[in-house]
Amino acid sequence: MVDRIAYCEGNCHEKTGPSLPSSGSRTLYPRHVVYSAYPFLEFHGEKALDQDDMAYLAAKGCLSLPDKTVIEEFVKAYFLHIHPAMPIADEAEFWEIFYMRDEKTPRRLSLFLFQVILFASAPYVALEVLQKCGFDDRRSARNTLYQRAKLLFHLKAEDRPFIQAQGAVLLTLHTTADEPQAGSLWLARAIQAVMVLGCKPAPSEDTQGAMKKRLWWSIILRDRSLCLGLRRRPQVTSIDFSMDVEPLEEEDFTEEIDNSQVYDPRTKRLLFKALQEQCRLAVLLTEMVSFVFASHGLSTPRLSCEEFRESLARVSRIKATLKQWETCSNMSTWMKEDLPEAVNLFVNFTLMYYHTARIDLAHYEALLVENHIIWSGSNYISQLVETGTALHDAMDHLMSIMEYFSREGQAQNLPLSVLAYVSMPLVLTAIDLKLSPSSVEMASRRRRLDALGEIIRHSGRAYDVTDFISNGTNHLLHLAYLTSQHFFRCWDRDTPSTAAGSEAIAARHRERSQRANGWYDAFLRCPRAYLLISTSVDYSFSVGRLPTDNALPELVRCIPPIGIGIRLPWTVDVGERVSDRIQAVTPSSGDGEIARLLTLPGSTDHDSVNLDYLYLDVPSMDSTSSTTMHLVDKGAEEDGSVDSDFVVNAQWQLDYAAQTFDPWITSVDEYSSPILGEAIALD
Repeated sequence: MVDRIAYCEGNCHEKTGPSLPSSGSRTLYPRHVVYSAYPFLEFHGEKALDQDDMAYLAAKGCLSLPDKTVIEEFVKAYFLHIHPAMPIADEAEFWEIFYMRDEKTPRRLSLFLFQVILFASAPYVALEVLQKCGFDDRRSARNTLYQRAKLLFHLKAEDRPFIQAQGAVLLTLHTTADEPQAGSLWLARAIQAVMVLGCKPAPSEDTQGAMKKRLWWSIILRDRSLCLGLRRRPQVTSIDFSMDVEPLEEEDFTEEIDNSQVYDPRTKRLLFKALQEQCRLAVLLTEMVSFVFASHGLSTPRLSCEEFRESLARVSRIKATLKQWETCSNMSTWMKEDLPEAVNLFVNFTLMYYHTARIDLAHYEALLVENHIIWSGSNYISQLVETGTALHDAMDHLMSIMEYFSREGQAQNLPLSVLAYVSMPLVLTAIDLKLSPSSVEMASRRRRLDALGEIIRHSGRAYDVTDFISNGTNHLLHLAYLTSQHFFRCWDRDTPSTAAGSEAIAARHRERSQRANGWYDAFLRCPRAYLLISTSVDYSFSVGRLPTDNALPELVRCIPPIGIGIRLPWTVDVGERVSDRIQAVTPSSGDGEIARLLTLPGSTDHDSVNLDYLYLDVPSMDSTSSTTMHLVDKGAEEDGSVDSDFVVNAQWQLDYAAQTFDPWITSVDEYSSPILGEAIALD
């Protein structure tokens, strides 16, 4: 046993602490100090843990923090980007303790909670600051800081339930390919800690009561975000908790509104008002998430005629409730006002949740109707159109929000959760690009796809799970590609014809007029093919892996006129394994040149996509390569139109070999597009 040495720099002062094993006598990263260098911190488990645990924590860096010259950057980033949506702490009180303005106060900040704050803020800290602390990049910083906080939690280095719950809520921001359920598990731990504490807030005017309200609402908001983004069952429902939590009031935030170190009072007050609206939305979403995600939104039960009509009535009631929130909140009109950028961003996050809820509800309604066509009768088409109209409106708003995130330069400051919300818009935008009716429309749709891809590209710099999500999205894009080929575009394929000249051109125009011009048209023409894509996306996020053939409901695997035999492309093994790196390319230039290929940030030689179901010409990774294969319909030159088969310039560039083998549909030997076109046309 030797005395611990507090390595200090700048304004850090040495502070005598208890004896530790020699492994804790030095920090493992540059510009780090042991926690005892900071008088504002306390290590509550210091006396409770044995020497072996203390030595282990010290060796893992759990007792070390960045020094005083850089640590404030982490704290400011936390209050700028994380705290507005999860106000688990009082900012004014935090800064007072952090700066030790009252040296006589006994209040201190928990080492565990402080390590969690460092983890949560890491993606928003300047890269040069992270590198000064010994981290290679944002990914390594975030992962290292997460491991420190996780070890402190599991070794019970913090034994106070309230602080355990605070930290666990922030740790819901973590997920990896190996731990796809991590966010939900941390939320469960936060709820458990709250229940152990018995701190469901009752009417109270004291400070502790106000802090309990903050914590409880943070739990509820994270639960709703995880439900909507990952299509998972809620952990906080009205049945379990009676939803009698007191609403957050401005009086609860008065001190931090006036004493924030990162926002002026006007911005802080507007952020709080936006938070209030998000809390109201969270309450109204309770019935929706409990109803839709009872089966993770992937299927609907077999219902009697009466039960079917009751379910439709419930869907209508939820729609009306959500519409009422939009009308009463006036958040859509906020965007027309001159608001601080931080407020605009927060408002868009809230609207992202709202429109995603509408999309999830529309998907569930479509599954419900398709699964009970016999009960829909003559109302089937009108119900489908009504559902499609709501879906189209919500998706269009969500896509616009995602474009805002990219266009306004916010892509590098987005939370990890946005990756879950951007995936379905990205896949549908890719379908739109494929179904473009003209070169002008194609250019517009490609710009949107580039914008959505920018979000994923920036996320790859901070979150290593982006590689996993990119891999899965690549497969989902291939599913969308094949679905579009076999269902959405089949009726405009070339058929043998002896016609020539103007007659051939006229025939081609007639064929094109009958094709789907976008994903919305495709949904109306063949809703089950659309639902095959949407349920595959939903399953991937809900479970954390791509679905197997039997994992999806039979409803979406048996699509007329093909019937049985549809296999998901990633489940097919054609014997020869071909791998292709996930690639990102910069947006196309205005003159039509294809930008050179770039490796996805954070990717390595091991980051590859299994494309066994297609024979591919793997494109060169040479930075000077500009080869991109466009599949153009015959006759495009005659009628002036251009058609592209998924030239996904924003994120995934895949070079298809001509005449590729397509094992996706195993029940037919040859595909007859005219028959299919007639079978699924609504009219």
